[in-house]
Amino acid sequence: MFRPTSSLLSKFISKSAAARLPLDAKRAGKGYTKHFNGTKQGRHTSKGTYVLEKHKMVEIKAPEEGWEDSFKLKPYVFTGVGKEETKPYDPNENV
Repeated sequence: MFRPTSSLLSKFISKSAAARLPLDAKRAGKGYTKHFNGTKQGRHTSKGTYVLEKHKMVEIKAPEEGWEDSFKLKPYVFTGVGKEETKPYDPNENV
């Protein structure tokens, strides 16, 4: 016989019981995500510790010091634009 689980009846259970349910995007606030498909960088052991494994770690390769001097491309920003001067607000001034 089909027996509904507590997650199907979660809107009918008390707040204290709902607080013990796993948090998911449906029951959390706006913008909450669990970031599925993330990479694991290690494993849990039977002793309860977490071991980082080097072959699973994310390797970030950054350029060496002084790379800005040898870089031939320039940013897509026009440096000839000056800063616009603003006047203080005058409510009596007609626009």
